[in-house]
Amino acid sequence: MAAPQPFDFIKKRKKTKIKTKDGFELEVSCPCCYDPGSPIHSNLTPLQRLTGLRKMMAALSIDAYLVPSEDAHSSEYVAVADERRSWLSGFSGSAGVALVTADKALLWTDGRYFTQAAAQLSEDWTLMKQYQPGVPTIEDYVLKELRSKVVGVDPMYLSAGRARDWAEKWAGVGTTLEPVLSNLIDALWVDRPNDPANPITIHPLSLAGESVESKLERTREALNEAEVGAVVINALDQIGWLYNLRGSDIMCNPVFFAYTVVTQSEAHLFLRLVEKG
Repeated sequence: MAAPQPFDFIKKRKKTKIKTKDGFELEVSCPCCYDPGSPIHSNLTPLQRLTGLRKMMAALSIDAYLVPSEDAHSSEYVAVADERRSWLSGFSGSAGVALVTADKALLWTDGRYFTQAAAQLSEDWTLMKQYQPGVPTIEDYVLKELRSKVVGVDPMYLSAGRARDWAEKWAGVGTTLEPVLSNLIDALWVDRPNDPANPITIHPLSLAGESVESKLERTREALNEAEVGAVVINALDQIGWLYNLRGSDIMCNPVFFAYTVVTQSEAHLFLRLVEKG
């Protein structure tokens, strides 16, 4: 029997539930239940946001929780509704990963953002300056500081390749990478904007330079060379290029939210529903 892969959760996908110490069971998607009895409001302080997250982590028996910057399409630049790491940490740069434990909140980012992150992060956070001497990577930090612990993450926002690499490395010290199938940040972010689904426009052939038919033909030639029957594409810029379509779901990026599957005989484009009115 093949060994289970990280985030091989499709067959068991369900709503994540929390059972509190007093026996009360709730779905993580409920925005108020991380702290029953407290007033619901959107202007949480940085510490209140961390406190709410830590209470949910404790209820789920998670020792640490990862919050990447990317959306479900691995985009660096994301829609406002996908700015979960920014909402939690207060740091608005496009690149970075947050790791929250019971007593620490750490933010890794690169040299483009050291000054900005230092100015935006509250005293509750520690800035981890990537690629600087003495600063461990996230992988190495977990290996050293979170041995035999459970690290949770929403699998929608972590690539399968990175999940597999981290899970394999951390398994050596007894640490588990655990998929949390309802996003804990969304449970706290009560005024999170709606997911965008703006109208899509056709990019004219005079600007695109190549027809959709030609691009699909070349894609199928690549499938033949790779000896595979289909390809699933989730990168938004690649989808827009392939179908000569443009959108405005992400600010300053001419993309739209979609997935596509291309086979030797068919091409399927999956779009978000645009509600009339």
